[in-house]
Amino acid sequence: RRAAPARGKAEGAASRRPSPSAEGARARGPGMSVMFDNYEREFKNISSTLNAKINLMPNTSGDEKVKAGATIEKELSEADSLVQQMDLEVRSMSGAVRSELQGRVRGYKSSLGEMKSRYNESRTAFGSAVSARDELLAGGKRSVELTAEAQGQRARLLQSTQSLGQSTTRLEQTNRIVHETEEIGSAVLLDLAQQRETLQSTRDKLRGVDTDLVRSRKILSSMARRAVANKFIMVGIILALALFIALIVYIQWFSGGGDRSSKGSQAAGAAKEGGRRLLVQLRR
Repeated sequence: RRAAPARGKAEGAASRRPSPSAEGARARGPGMSVMFDNYEREFKNISSTLNAKINLMPNTSGDEKVKAGATIEKELSEADSLVQQMDLEVRSMSGAVRSELQGRVRGYKSSLGEMKSRYNESRTAFGSAVSARDELLAGGKRSVELTAEAQGQRARLLQSTQSLGQSTTRLEQTNRIVHETEEIGSAVLLDLAQQRETLQSTRDKLRGVDTDLVRSRKILSSMARRAVANKFIMVGIILALALFIALIVYIQWFSGGGDRSSKGSQAAGAAKEGGRRLLVQLRR
């Protein structure tokens, strides 16, 4: 807030700079700066005005005091800018004049610091008074706000209680579902155990049936081999009987006389009877 007035004052001071002829006169003077005199004169005017306004601040109130504070801050910024300009002018000088003017600049800085301190004290006191008044005026509003806040808190507590009750109900339902799920899982495990036992029993029975099938297969193979052997034996016996009959017929036919036919028939009958008995024995 002080930078803008300082910049404005610097521009104003630059506009109030003397002409080149005045600067030449200063250069030709005995060592006293014309610019420094102008800055010093303007600073004294502003200082007197500031002292008067700062002294009147305690007697003002409200908007007038706010406006007076803004004016004082602006003028303090201008005074600060003038002191800085004087300090710059003094630094460009030399000799005894520089020492003298530096002492005066330090005095102006001290005076400006005192005015700032007095203004800050007045502003602080005004701020405290305004704060106290605002607190008194805001008392009723604060009580209403507190009542509304209490009602809001009560409503939030009721809502929280309802939410807690709903959460408790959901937890109970979830707990019941978990128990039911555990019971179903136990029943399923029991059924699986029973099915496992049934499968094991079935597997054992299948193993026994497989063993019986293997044994039956062996028996059937043995019976098939015996049947084939019996067939071969039977064929051999038949062939042997046929040869035997033929041999007997041949012998009877070529060795006998009138009774060849009867002997041949007797031999054939005996051969047939012997063959029949042999077949009966083989079938047994």
